Amino acid sequence: MKTVFDICLIDSPPQRSQICKSIIGAAHQILIPCEATVKGYGSLVRTLDAIKELTEIGVSQAQLLGVIPFAIAGLGIIRLMKVECVSKK
Repeated sequence: MKTVFDICLIDSPPQRSQICKSIIGAAHQILIPCEATVKGYGSLVRTLDAIKELTEIGVSQAQLLGVIPFAIAGLGIIRLMKVECVSKK
């Protein structure tokens, strides 16, 4: 895959299913979108627990890049909260 793609993004549901564990196991880096709600926080905690568990047993060596919070505005339109990115040149 490395010879074909520079980056591969996989949008996985926040569950502890076998497919999610496989995705975490195959990942090199992880970036987690998180809905800014109580339910979203619960999903984030479950995802972080899964990453920790798979790292501890040696299945994953993925680097957690961070969490991107977002809020859902009216009519299902997603509005990203302000996230500052800093680049080094």
